[in-house]
Amino acid sequence: VQTCLFRSMFVTAWYGIYDPTTRQLGYAAAGHPPPRLCRGENLSMLDQAGGLPLGIMAEADYDSASVQLEPGDKLTLFTDGITEAFDPNRKQYGEARFDAVLQRSCPDQDSPQGTIDALLDDVRTFARGMPNDDDQTLLALQVD
Repeated sequence: VQTCLFRSMFVTAWYGIYDPTTRQLGYAAAGHPPPRLCRGENLSMLDQAGGLPLGIMAEADYDSASVQLEPGDKLTLFTDGITEAFDPNRKQYGEARFDAVLQRSCPDQDSPQGTIDALLDDVRTFARGMPNDDDQTLLALQVD
């Protein structure tokens, strides 16, 4: 009897190139949650480019997309450890709750740090002391 152990290793990624002169953001994604864009009171996802996580297939194609950013736009990038945080009853935080917190901050001219603080505070309140199952990373920025 021969035993074969198959171990699947993969990673998600999001890659962006921003031109501050034209305010053009080009991006591609590999299984990573799409960043959120706050423009005025509107919240949207940068989900026009995506693909499988890296390591799922030896050969994979990835599309790219671009978005024209405007002064005042706020961009929030995050890892799935944020939206997949659990409370003591094993209920997941989820993207809907994440988006609701962002939606409330969209019209505010809060600093990017204020957005991060609001999200992390809400995740901690939701988790009620449960340890993280995954990394929790946030990056927020605002276009000048």
